[in-house]
Amino acid sequence: MGELSNLQLRGIRGGVWATGNAIASAGLAFLNFVVLSRILGPESFGLMAMVDASLALGQTLLATSLAESPDQRSGDADLRPGAERPRASEAGLLRRLPPDG
Repeated sequence: MGELSNLQLRGIRGGVWATGNAIASAGLAFLNFVVLSRILGPESFGLMAMVDASLALGQTLLATSLAESPDQRSGDADLRPGAERPRASEAGLLRRLPPDG
């Protein structure tokens, strides 16, 4: 192992700054909740915490469900412009209903 290149040093510095930012953000968020719990009282703080948790869950669900389109997940779809897309029934996106009877 020799010296680190300039690019490697910049990458390490960026990682250190990103880690420091994440730690500082978590610490400030904790302090924010401590101060708010003192100001609001138990009942109001509980309501605020439930709303905050619900919003965080919603953001997580949206981020994971919208991260990739179904074409990207399948891996075998032809994504070129003008390429014919499979119908929803052919792609297995619609379930077949039993006939009425």
